[in-house]
Amino acid sequence: MKRLLYAFLLALPLCAVAGNPAESSDDYPVVFDKGQGYTHGSRRLNSVSLSGQTLQLPTPLKVYSKIDDGFFSAQVGETVSPTFGYTGTWMNGFVYIDRGMDGAFEAQLNADGSIPAGSDIMAFSYAEPSVGSGVGYNSNGQAVSNADVLNPPAFKIPADLAPGYYRMRYKVDWASIDPAGRPEDGNGIIKNGGAICDVRINIHAANGNLSVESTNGTLLAADGSELPQAVPFGKPLVLKVAPADGYALDVLKVVHGHNLNGEQEVHGVQQYNEYLLPGYLVKGDVVTLPAEFVDGDVKIVAFFEKQEGGAGGEGYALSFDKDATVNVGGPVVVSVNGKEFNLDGNAAYYDFTETPVLVSNAEILDVLVDNSYGKDGYLYVDLNNDGKFTAMIDGNGLPTVSSELVDFSYYKGKNSNGATAEQGGEVGTLAGHLPESLADGIYRVRLKLDKDNISPDGSESIVADGGCVADFLISVVRKGNASLRLFTVDGSIDGLAGTALPLTVPLNQRISAVLRGAPGFAAEGVTVRHGHNLDGEQYVNGNRQWVEEYVAVKAGKVVVNADIVDGDVYLFAEFKKKEGGEWTLVFSDEFDAEDNSQPVDSKWMRCQRYGSTWNRWLSDSKEVIYLQGGDLVARAIPNPDQESDPVPMITGGIKSNKRFGFTYGYVEARILSNPWTGHFPAFWMMPEDQSAGWPDCGEIDIWEAIDTDGRSYHTVHSNWTYDLGNKNDPQSSFNKTIPYDRYHTYGLKWDANTLIWYIDGKEVGRYTKSTDSSKLSQGQWPFDKHFHLILNQSVGNGSWAANADVSHTYETRFDWVRVYQTDGMENTDGTVGVVKVIDTNVVEVTAADGGAYVATSEPLVVEAYDTIGRKVAQAFIEDAGFIPLAKGVYIIAGNKVMVK
Repeated sequence: MKRLLYAFLLALPLCAVAGNPAESSDDYPVVFDKGQGYTHGSRRLNSVSLSGQTLQLPTPLKVYSKIDDGFFSAQVGETVSPTFGYTGTWMNGFVYIDRGMDGAFEAQLNADGSIPAGSDIMAFSYAEPSVGSGVGYNSNGQAVSNADVLNPPAFKIPADLAPGYYRMRYKVDWASIDPAGRPEDGNGIIKNGGAICDVRINIHAANGNLSVESTNGTLLAADGSELPQAVPFGKPLVLKVAPADGYALDVLKVVHGHNLNGEQEVHGVQQYNEYLLPGYLVKGDVVTLPAEFVDGDVKIVAFFEKQEGGAGGEGYALSFDKDATVNVGGPVVVSVNGKEFNLDGNAAYYDFTETPVLVSNAEILDVLVDNSYGKDGYLYVDLNNDGKFTAMIDGNGLPTVSSELVDFSYYKGKNSNGATAEQGGEVGTLAGHLPESLADGIYRVRLKLDKDNISPDGSESIVADGGCVADFLISVVRKGNASLRLFTVDGSIDGLAGTALPLTVPLNQRISAVLRGAPGFAAEGVTVRHGHNLDGEQYVNGNRQWVEEYVAVKAGKVVVNADIVDGDVYLFAEFKKKEGGEWTLVFSDEFDAEDNSQPVDSKWMRCQRYGSTWNRWLSDSKEVIYLQGGDLVARAIPNPDQESDPVPMITGGIKSNKRFGFTYGYVEARILSNPWTGHFPAFWMMPEDQSAGWPDCGEIDIWEAIDTDGRSYHTVHSNWTYDLGNKNDPQSSFNKTIPYDRYHTYGLKWDANTLIWYIDGKEVGRYTKSTDSSKLSQGQWPFDKHFHLILNQSVGNGSWAANADVSHTYETRFDWVRVYQTDGMENTDGTVGVVKVIDTNVVEVTAADGGAYVATSEPLVVEAYDTIGRKVAQAFIEDAGFIPLAKGVYIIAGNKVMVK
């Protein structure tokens, strides 16, 4: 049987109407049909922004657009800066707010170009009080002689506006203040390629009002005190759930925004949202409402329901001994989503939790009981993974929203649908409806055969009555694909035939991969971690979340069988240094430090802003360079502060200049990049000594990406190739089509005569040193000196990559970067294979938790090596300092230390 659910469940936002808010055809008029397409060949409005907040217009682009699924926020009295992401020139920008919430924009200008009090026009770049006169002003009242100005001046949100969601209009037009658009008078909005975009703006106070309603329990502040009546705007709200004895939280109803006791929409502008949060999504007794819920006033209604028949006890308790025996009456076959289990003995308890049953792309958990021998069937799912089952029944005898008793065949004369039922009748199919809000993961399921009792641990007479309990695990995977992450040291994991592995793989399909060792290293195998919660504990309340299995390499390949691709998958590759191998890892960064931290100073410095395309908008902001999820994240973002830094975007980059440079070796990085128009990231090298000037000094581009063309670029620049134009003597640039929906490894092998580029271990191009002394004298090979590494995200200017979309956020992620050299090659630290001797009399090393303290009698670069000779850290110590290190044994300036 399949019980009915509350139709409003699933923790989805609830609105008074489906889709976008309804709006009268008379609201916010324009002078053209709102379905009008562009007739001008080259002009388009792509986005609108307000003080760094950006909304992209829906596609296909039309002259009129409305955005209701996003909004801007501004505080009453705040000064804000509007900008237009517009393709085109010689147009003006206008911004309006419907102050009266009356469905229309009222806008006039005084004869001197000033804005009358109470007008809905907020800002404009150029307008003519007498249209066509050629005499115009901006919204600051300043006369404008050059009318080719699009972005208007900043303006202040009117201090007399009540908090609320308002309709805001962005208009691109020529000289006309008319909010509906300039009519077709020869310079009309359609002919000129203008545009109108209506958005919502949340005009708010510093704090919102908070109200709470509840029975049979209450909500408190996180510290157990009473909740305040006002909460800061845009900050998460932490609540402590305190049910009365014998009760549990069923649902939280959260209403947030403005006008909470009035109409949800005012002239099509939605004022508030409703959200239902089922109790099973609350972990422990604390729930955090995200910052977006505190967008104005907040009203919370907490529904607590009585727990019927006990709470199941901690650790999935039973009312009887697990070893108890019963006389069931015969074997019982149970099918869980098609997988059969036999209750064929006389046990009172069956544990089938060794291997989970996969539940994918479905909301129904079907449990078929072929013969219950006069018992009633009860099905439970531990929805919140708290180690117990909570059964809650409403006044109609139906399971409540958050009840973990999800179906039953008989209780007090009814089944879980509320229909009259016969005690001891055929159980048949029990159906657990898995709500859409239930996260993917491992969940404990319990089937109980009992008599007229909903207690999950069993009635007092369950054993005497010949009943039993069976526990199962289910693996809920709705997405149909498994996330795939790769972890390597001294090598890489690639796909077959020179491809890269994707970020996701189909469930229940095998994964074939190639293990490629770095120079001097050989593949051993992979440890496969699969299931759920892969970064967390393996067992949660006794339920195994993930399993690890080892797969040995065969002929350089590994095959992960389909049956273990049952959730997310991590592959941990193992590589071993070859006997007699000459290659040594001399520099690396795995970017595995704490999220939102910065790259380590001993290895990297920020790239500085200059006048070239790639570095013209560089910034030291932490928003454009930071570590996250084991990656270095490099971004180009809309500039949030153009007043103090008048550039439209800020971009990020780091370089190893003055930290690490090298001559010859093998360098490789693993990179994920997101193409977009104007996209221009790079992994490249420049010489430490650039006194010859560019391009004479030389440049090696290991990898670049351009726009959305789906190709990787690999190039050298020099006087020979650039100034003299000898790009094909020999070929100095290469490109290859690759899928940018995944990480790739980009490598360069460099020796005294050749540069060879690789993608995912496959050669894509090579550049060779000439034997002609004349060519060499003209700069054909400026690659016999130390170069340093550069990792950056920049944007184009229309020459190499396209012009930047200044409203877009560009991003490239660097998983790791590694440099290998052989004995005799040189780098900043000296010659590989030649040990630098530091007089231990001038260095004192003391091990400590998390690293080592170092004291020196003279300024030194002090290095730390692991026990197999790899340099893992270095620091410049002038007098005394601390080198952070993970737990392990290290050699530091000739001293062996153990870090705990």
